[in-house]
Amino acid sequence: MKIRNLLIASIIVAITFASCKKEQGCTNSIADNYSITAEEDNGSCYCNGKITFDNYVNEDYTIVSSTGNTWVVDAYGVKDIELDGVGNCRTYTIYDGYGGSNQQWIGEAEHCACDGNKTININ
Repeated sequence: MKIRNLLIASIIVAITFASCKKEQGCTNSIADNYSITAEEDNGSCYCNGKITFDNYVNEDYTIVSSTGNTWVVDAYGVKDIELDGVGNCRTYTIYDGYGGSNQQWIGEAEHCACDGNKTININ
């Protein structure tokens, strides 16, 4: 009888601890794979985001990302750069003109895909 009670008590304890386990998944509501039932983030969030450089002046600008990619934003132009991935963050450095020895640093912008869409006004 004692063995049976001990066995039942062990089963109850095991079930109690098993039911306390938090469901893991993506808890970032902006992410493409957001899980409404996840209670604990497991680092799997996957996002698509866009950074837009909007040039309001009559001058060309060069954008260089922290990954080494380069884009040109023409005078009065707009340049969209798509980001996707897990923990995908970039720093963008803005220079005037197309390059060369006279190129001047204008500023920097940082963007992570899970931040959603962002617009940087160049003026």
